[in-house]
This record gives sequence, structure tokens and C-alpha cells, in this order.
Amino acid sequence: MCRDLAKRWGIEAAFTEGLTEAEWICKLYEADRERTAQASRQLTPEKKHLTTGGAQADSEQTDSAQTLGAQPACQAQKTRDDHAAENAPVNTLPPFEQLLEQGVCFRKDAADAPFVALADWRRDPVAHPLDTPSGKAEIFSEHLAAVAESLHGTPDEGAITPIPTYVPEWTAAEFGVDEPEDGNEEGDQPASEGELAKALKPNAGQNARNFANPASTAVPRACDQALRVFGFHSVARIHSSWGNVFAMPKRPPQVISINPADAAARGIRTGDLVEATNRFGALRLPAEVTDDVIAGTVIMPQGAWWKADSAAFATKAPSNQARKRTASGAVAASPRPVDVGGCINTLTSSRPSPLAFGNPQHTCWCRLRSV
Repeated sequence: MCRDLAKRWGIEAAFTEGLTEAEWICKLYEADRERTAQASRQLTPEKKHLTTGGAQADSEQTDSAQTLGAQPACQAQKTRDDHAAENAPVNTLPPFEQLLEQGVCFRKDAADAPFVALADWRRDPVAHPLDTPSGKAEIFSEHLAAVAESLHGTPDEGAITPIPTYVPEWTAAEFGVDEPEDGNEEGDQPASEGELAKALKPNAGQNARNFANPASTAVPRACDQALRVFGFHSVARIHSSWGNVFAMPKRPPQVISINPADAAARGIRTGDLVEATNRFGALRLPAEVTDDVIAGTVIMPQGAWWKADSAAFATKAPSNQARKRTASGAVAASPRPVDVGGCINTLTSSRPSPLAFGNPQHTCWCRLRSV
């Protein structure tokens, strides 16, 4: 698409630099392969003295000793070639043609070179200053102070501060899930420890994360407390790229993960179809009950493509103000379609994040119930 636009504007040659799409992929991969190789050239602490300067000094000491007719102090003295070989980069990615044959590869870190953040700056802060106005680690940011000033009088006033500050996230009210459901003004009572223990007892022959159906115990009816929604990157895709390629091998399932306590309060077990709703939309996905998720929060991979189920509609409206009732007083189904593809944008606000002006899929709230 971008190439076609450049062609229409008469700058195709400058845009493509004479390379095809396949050639660009190869070029970018080989450039990353070279960066990976350079990054793997991290010396262990005991080898830190084996720098270029150290190699030259060692060689000069060897030459001086030989001039005086003496043997070097250490028979294992390194030559310039030895140092060059030891400090040579190690490729941890295969050549592009080999990658095409393999189909997939994994980047491997050098065994003796653990990743160290800001390693160059820590080693020599003068030669490798940070990308800040002062080149140093800054506790007070003049740039962020200016940004904070520009936010005065906006909904995001106070969201950006020039010093590290705790800023409360957007509340459930912004997502229309702050009020209790009708007929439950006081909210559901949490399950007792005994009831939770029964609900969380694993079924025989099931994975340890598949818990017994809480509905078969004395657990109270589904809790209506709002839950935070947090999106994370899936290993199956880059944002939404390849999100529609279902033939990807070992593709992780698109699920909503929930803490066992929250699942027990709502009668949810692993594999159940659940519906997440707020004033922005509704989506349905299978549930995964796991203690990897903190209580009060549900998580789901971001980047999945939106897919409407024309036969499915939200079972309940997301808030009291938006609720519609039938003549009998029952809650009517929401007229909006339900996303069954698991697109987290179904639930996110259109309000951008205050600093990056990005999609706020790490700050979201919903109600969750079993369908």
C-alpha cells in the first residue's frame, strides 16, 4: 500500500531504494542478526581486562620480555589474534536462507552474557550518556513538567508529573460499570473460605488449573463487582498482525484469564464461555481460571481481530442508565452485537493515554459473567 502511494506521488524509487518487499525483509532481518551478534559480545567480569587496550598492553609486555631474552610471565599470554577471536561477535540467529528452511527460530542469549539494562552507560557514563537532556538519570524531568503544564484544564490534568508519582487509574465510572446491578444494591456477599475451597477443588483427570464447577456448591450467585481489564502481548502475533492467520503452529488460545476467587464468586470454571461488558461494548471468550492473575483483575491478549456474532447479543446492559426492561420487568438484551473474536478494543475507551496518546488497553474496567 505504501509503495503504491509513493508511486502515485512520483517517489517510488526513493521509497523502495530499489528493493523488493522480499529483499527488504531479508535486509532488515540481516541487520537485526548483526545487532544480535554484536549484543552477544558481552564479556564476563573475569574477562573485562581483555579489551583492545588490554590486548595491546599484553602484546607489548610479551615483546619486551622476548627482547630481554626472557619468557613471558604467563605462557597463556594472549596475542592480538587471540583477543580478536575471543571478542568476536557470536551470531545467535541463523542466516536468512536457513531461517526460511527452518520456518521459525528463537533468539538465544550468550550463556556468559546476561542482559544488563543500560550496560554501556553503567560501564562508561561519559562515553555513553543516556538519552536525556542532561545525559544522566533524571529524578525531575523538565520535559514532563512542560507536558503536565499543557494538560491544565483537560480531563488528564494531574496524570503526568515531572517526578515519580502514584496517579490513580481511570475509575470504573468511566466505563459505566461502577453502579451495582438492580436488585443487588448492596452487592453480592463474598464466598466464605469453605465455599471457595469447595469451588477450587480440582476435578479428577483435569489440569490443576481446571477447577470444579462452583455452581454445584453453595457459592452465592454471580458477583457483579467490576473487574479491571489488562491487555498483554500474545506470542502468536505482533499487535494485530497475523491475528487472522489461524494456521499458525502452536497458536495460544484467545481466552480471558481470571483469578480463582473471582471465578468462584461468579460460578465460572475453565472452559466456560464468559461475557465481558461495559458501556463501550461486549465480547465473549472462553475463561481460564488461574492464580497467575491477581484478584480483581482479568487479562486477555491484545491484537485479536474483531468478529461480530450476528446471532449473539449482550445478555445485559452494562449500567443502570443504559438498561432496558420488558413489560414484565426483566432485563432486555442489549441491541449491540457481541464480539466473539476477542478484540480488546471492544472494551477500551476512545480516550487516548495522556502521554503517548495511545490505545489505553492497560486501563479498562468491565463486568464479567458466565453466558
